[in-house]
This record gives sequence, structure tokens and C-alpha cells, in this order.
Amino acid sequence: MLVQMGTSLLGDFEQQYSVQTAEITSRIGRLATLEKHERLAGIQQVQRLLVDVENLLEQMELTVRELDPSSSERGKYELRVRSYRNDKKQLDSELDKAVERLKENADRDELMAFDNEISLDQVTDYFSEILFIGQMFRRRGNGNHHACAVQHDVICL
Repeated sequence: MLVQMGTSLLGDFEQQYSVQTAEITSRIGRLATLEKHERLAGIQQVQRLLVDVENLLEQMELTVRELDPSSSERGKYELRVRSYRNDKKQLDSELDKAVERLKENADRDELMAFDNEISLDQVTDYFSEILFIGQMFRRRGNGNHHACAVQHDVICL
């Protein structure tokens, strides 16, 4: 009777484990598609689900220990729980990789924005120099003169 109750409970735990791990896998896959402001909440939700799975695995281990040591059911469920633990480690690793990819993409986006900002500043400087040279020519009139622009310095002869 105790074995049947334990195996029934373990069956329920396994079903709950399957649902939770499927949800975790789905949420990890969707992290990259979330808006920037939603990503932190998405990561935290996956972390909470992983804690729930950890608690579930601990409950499963306790239930397996209550089974008769000579029972074939105990050996079967011990192997399954070990397998589930390995699966959970894999999910932890997948989350870490997904977070790392998000960080890399965020860093790349920030660098590209910085590069674009530098380019706009350089264009502005270039146009400022051209305007300055134009003003110098107008001031000197139509006489013979030469202007030489060296980077940001302008020398008029």
C-alpha cells in the first residue's frame, strides 16, 4: 500500500516536472524576443521556475527514500530522479547561455550606437571646418591666397 501511494505521488511529481521544464524551455527560447525592458523580468521568472523544479526534485528524492529499499520501483525512480537532476543542470546552463547572448547583443548594440554617435560628431566637425575655410576665403577677398586644412587646424596663407 505504501509503495503504491509513493509511486502514485511520484507519478504526479513527474507530470508536474514535465510541465515545469517545458515551460522553462519555452521561456528561455522567448527571452531574445522580449523587449529590452521585459528581459529582466523574463529572466527572473525562469529563475523562479528553476527554483520550483529544484524543490520538486527534492520532494521526489524524499519520496523515493520512503520506498522499500528492496523494491524495484525504488531503483527505477532513483535513476529517473538522477536523470531529472541532469536535465535541470542542462536547463540552468541554457539559461546562463541565453543571458550571456543577451548581454553580448546589448553590448554590441551599445557599441554600435556609440560608433554612430562618433560618426555624427566627426561629420559635424568636418562641416564646421568647411564653413570656417569658406569664411576665411570670403574675408581675404579675391586676392591670391592658399588655404590648407590639416585635420582640425586651418592655416591660411
